[in-house]
Amino acid sequence: MSKRKNHNQGFLLMEVLVALAVMATGVLFLLQSFSVIVRSNRQLRNNQTAYRLIDAIYNRLYAGEKLSPETPVFSGGERYAWNSEVTPLGNRLQQLALSVTWPEKGRTANISFAHTMLKK
Repeated sequence: MSKRKNHNQGFLLMEVLVALAVMATGVLFLLQSFSVIVRSNRQLRNNQTAYRLIDAIYNRLYAGEKLSPETPVFSGGERYAWNSEVTPLGNRLQQLALSVTWPEKGRTANISFAHTMLKK
């Protein structure tokens, strides 16, 4: 009769530690990815609001409305500051430059836009 060895002894401590290390690495990667996604989403939302503000200001200025940086343009843009500058470019052309700034993580972020158009 041959003796059989019992191979159902369970996992070794080293195998469990290696499995935990692999799982911990995966979890850390997922958490870091989630952090990057949240940060990117916040920046995208801020940029989108700034572009909406630029679009609203441009359309109202183009329509001939007199605006100042204190004029509320739309709801939700209270933390965004803006200024505009119109520069004549000859007899019939002018350039409208808009700039929007907002606080973001201890610094000031901004987006600028310039458009050349015919004078009215």
